[in-house]
Amino acid sequence: MELDLITELYLPLWVLVFGSLLVFLVQLHHKRETLKTVILAEINQLLGEMGAAKEYLADDSHYWLRQGETISTAPLDTAPQPRFYYAAIPELHLLRTKEVRKVFAFYQQYERTENLKKNLFQRIREYVDAAQPLDKPAIDRLLVEKKRVVSNYNAVLRSLNAPVTKIGSLPDFYEVESTASIARRINRISSTQQKEE
Repeated sequence: MELDLITELYLPLWVLVFGSLLVFLVQLHHKRETLKTVILAEINQLLGEMGAAKEYLADDSHYWLRQGETISTAPLDTAPQPRFYYAAIPELHLLRTKEVRKVFAFYQQYERTENLKKNLFQRIREYVDAAQPLDKPAIDRLLVEKKRVVSNYNAVLRSLNAPVTKIGSLPDFYEVESTASIARRINRISSTQQKEE
């Protein structure tokens, strides 16, 4: 009789606790998967933009790279700003530690690269404002900055051999060529071209 009374009283309580825990876990899983899906969609969009920007900057025949030329306009920076990532920062704890590290590394590299590109375009605007013909040191400086941006784009795009389908395929860090290395390479090319002339 006592066992029936205990079973009658506590069984519904256990069912309620277990059911609540199950609902909580299902909601947590749904939030985590939704967060991953939205972050991944934004990362894929940013990767597409990075590929287009890299293709534009990889070209060495830009009007703002011609010696003796006076630049009248600077390129516009049309890079999209990551919106969802900043809104989702309080929710990143839902992801696994490894996933958070990979997402953070990507956005950190993205911001670093976009800042380098903004600096390059700002330098070009300075030359526009100066209204002076570009000399060899100015061209070399622009080339170093341009190559540095392209090198950063390459670091991100090369690290992803295939289109991103999972956060796990993002690298934990990105290897970028140093500015000094880029400058040495450009100086070697410039000195070779001068010897040929």
